[in-house]
Amino acid sequence: MRQPTLRAVLSEDRLRREIDAIVRIDALGSDVDYGVALFQSEAAAVTEEVRDGSAARSGRFIVRMKIPVALDAEGQRDRHFRHRGPGSYLVEVTDLRHAMDHATVEFQYHYGGRAGPPVDEGVRAHSTRCYRSPPRVSKVITVLSGGVGAARLLRALSDVVDPHEITAVVNVGDDLVLNGLTICPDLDTITYTLAGLNNDELGWGLAGESWRVMDELEQLGGASWFRLGDRDLATHLYRSQRLSEGATKTQVTAELCAHHGLAIRVLPVTDDVVATQFDTEVGHLNFQEYFVRHHHDVKVTAIDIVGADEARATNEVIESLAKASRIVIAPSNPLISIDPILRVGGVREVLERRRDDVVAVSPIIDGRALKGPADRLLADMGHDVSCVGVVDFYKGLVGTWIIDEADASQADLIRSRGVKVIVTTTIMADPQNAQRLAHAVIS
Repeated sequence: MRQPTLRAVLSEDRLRREIDAIVRIDALGSDVDYGVALFQSEAAAVTEEVRDGSAARSGRFIVRMKIPVALDAEGQRDRHFRHRGPGSYLVEVTDLRHAMDHATVEFQYHYGGRAGPPVDEGVRAHSTRCYRSPPRVSKVITVLSGGVGAARLLRALSDVVDPHEITAVVNVGDDLVLNGLTICPDLDTITYTLAGLNNDELGWGLAGESWRVMDELEQLGGASWFRLGDRDLATHLYRSQRLSEGATKTQVTAELCAHHGLAIRVLPVTDDVVATQFDTEVGHLNFQEYFVRHHHDVKVTAIDIVGADEARATNEVIESLAKASRIVIAPSNPLISIDPILRVGGVREVLERRRDDVVAVSPIIDGRALKGPADRLLADMGHDVSCVGVVDFYKGLVGTWIIDEADASQADLIRSRGVKVIVTTTIMADPQNAQRLAHAVIS
């Protein structure tokens, strides 16, 4: 029997291809009118079966691409459609808005002996006999993320849950414009790490780098103190060009993630300009001057997140926070990685409302930061340099804290703050320990 002929609507040019694949549809509000994303199934979800050649339903359906979709000239599906199941088809979903209770409700289009009735005629329970395992509701996890620590946690989480169900909301307070290029260190560190391209030796940039451009720039007398490898430069050249063409930082980040084949969704917290700056014993410094040029080895007297009060979180960020089953604060620097996210309009308010769903991992272990200046900055700013001091810094935002085994003696004191506590390893250098932490986060 001939199967229904269905079409996909892809991107703004509404490219239409007849192609066999699974799609994910995010049925919540978005600013994108057409898109495709991946769905599996959920037993109590709506079953939408379509007659030959017909669209899923008329009306207004706003969807966004959870995973950027690309087709080649012959219309073949790209490698993101790797979870293909029986009887799954790309479906045209234009001009329809459908209210759903969850951020992502998953289902598969399954066709048996005949096409089902149009959706407008009613909704039926979805048979699970076509699945290899029981259908389930997506458990979307949104992670507030800085640089290396967040990247490692995201990588560990992707080993224990479907990476398509993870969204990283990333700090942009350390972004800068240098030599005419827009550079986004935290976004790039996370992207490179998740793609398996990060330079573990340096802790930033791409592996296997060469430095010919920087060497030549130094000989010319240019600003070469912020070292950018030759391959890394391509990222900044591409981003700067796209931004000059009117693309947003969110759009460019999605393009770079698609290029590197990431399944995790990576979002800058805002498309507005936000800059972390420092008053120090050697004068006023921007983030990279403090962090790189002075090796974060000067005393800080004040930290200012310039532009944060005027900035607004993107719609994608607010949606991911509001609808996630769990919000995670990564073990990034509280003052200069996470606070610039929380200071952007709309973010803190969501965490305050959803405190019981927020899990945080302390970046301070036995009174020290494993990497970077978090411990020194906490001291400079008058905070207690301990996991308890970090708990107090995030007061009112977190329902469950994860602390390291080295701080187990502090658990009862933290519980006295009215929060839950999980004690486990939080050091992710060993892959097995990283997975233990990831399981604690989702437990």
